[in-house]
Amino acid sequence: MKETMHEETNAVVELQVEEPTVNKNWWRGRVRLSTLCLVTVILFDLVTTLFLLNQGFGEANPIFANLAKKGEWALVSGKLMFTIIPLLILEWARTKRPFTAEIGTWTAFIAYTWLYVLNLLRYY
Repeated sequence: MKETMHEETNAVVELQVEEPTVNKNWWRGRVRLSTLCLVTVILFDLVTTLFLLNQGFGEANPIFANLAKKGEWALVSGKLMFTIIPLLILEWARTKRPFTAEIGTWTAFIAYTWLYVLNLLRYY
């Protein structure tokens, strides 16, 4: 609250000044369809990758191919790390610029799905 003097009447006027609110619980909101779609395709990729690796196929992504050589847990840990960190950044960005974050999430989903299908058709 801030007090100020009204010039014409010399009366003290109280002004309500609201502090900008920051949503400290930004991770507790509802799950967006775009985020759910992105997580679904990433987890589907992880499961099918593990299945195909056990069938004798290889990993198309050179970063994850290197992790796959170190074992399944290294591959799963790497894929989860490369999933969780960007998703947290996207969800945080959603609190600042919701429309931009939504477009970014859908773009990531479309690109990931397209690359996944392209690599399935190309390598398997």
